[in-house]
Amino acid sequence: MPLYLAAIVGESGGLCKTSCGYGNFDDDSTKTCVSCPVEEGCLTCTALDTCTLCDTGFQLISDACVRCEPGCLECEDGACTTCDFQLYLNAENQCVTECGPGKFINYDTLSCAVCPQDIGVVNCESLHKHASCEEGYFLNYRDQCEVCADGCVQCNADACTKCADGLFMDGTGECVEACGERTFVKVTTHLSMCKPCLEGCSECDSVTECTAVDRGYHIVSGIPVQCAPKCLHCTADECLECLDNLFISADGICVNHCGPAKYSDEESRCQECHTGCEQCSESETCERCEGGYELSTEDVCEECTDPNCATCERGICMRCKEDFY
Repeated sequence: MPLYLAAIVGESGGLCKTSCGYGNFDDDSTKTCVSCPVEEGCLTCTALDTCTLCDTGFQLISDACVRCEPGCLECEDGACTTCDFQLYLNAENQCVTECGPGKFINYDTLSCAVCPQDIGVVNCESLHKHASCEEGYFLNYRDQCEVCADGCVQCNADACTKCADGLFMDGTGECVEACGERTFVKVTTHLSMCKPCLEGCSECDSVTECTAVDRGYHIVSGIPVQCAPKCLHCTADECLECLDNLFISADGICVNHCGPAKYSDEESRCQECHTGCEQCSESETCERCEGGYELSTEDVCEECTDPNCATCERGICMRCKEDFY
């Protein structure tokens, strides 16, 4: 059995062995043990140019150890398969510290994985824990992307914050094609909103620009103002229509009765009876005259001939005024 001279570290001589051991090979020509080129990543070899096992960070190609890409512990056919500590393998077989947008670190495989593609995810920490969402989605309380309501392009868990172009946000937070009755469109930098008109206003261009009002209101400087009590239709100066069975007085307010020497016309307005008439049903039809007047055959009050007469009939004084006889 041949023997080989193995060097002893720190000594000029060596020992004779039948086998050179791990990291060395037997040189038959010199009968010595020769170390494999460890500095080139070779752990075991049969000759200086014939490596059989490479160190971590190298791969065996054509009997030689070839260094993997920086940060790679194991590689095969030029592609990294295992990365160093705190580095992760991406889709391009590169070792990286961060996986980049739309990807997350899979700590089970120590590699980069793609975030879910069909549910609006932009970035995520895992398949089931999302970090940010596409437009039209929001991050719910389970840290998952959830689609906004129809027509909404920006929202949170509570409400829509921006509607799609051409849509308006109504009072319930929904995106609609047109604002409803008794509302107007208010445009801000990022949103077109349906805002309610003021109470009593049925149509408006803004909160201070009322263009039509409900019964019982009138417009003053663009603001709906309630009419006086019992008035259904009015201007700033007077009532134009009262509740049923009420009348519009000369002062423009609603009253139960027009009062003495007055009557109501076809528009329920109180009008004065003609001179000397105490009670009438219309302007020219008196039913009872005041003192000093008598009712003519034409239902008109005519003054007594004697100015000191309190009551007269057919031109004859029937009763004198006080202190006259």
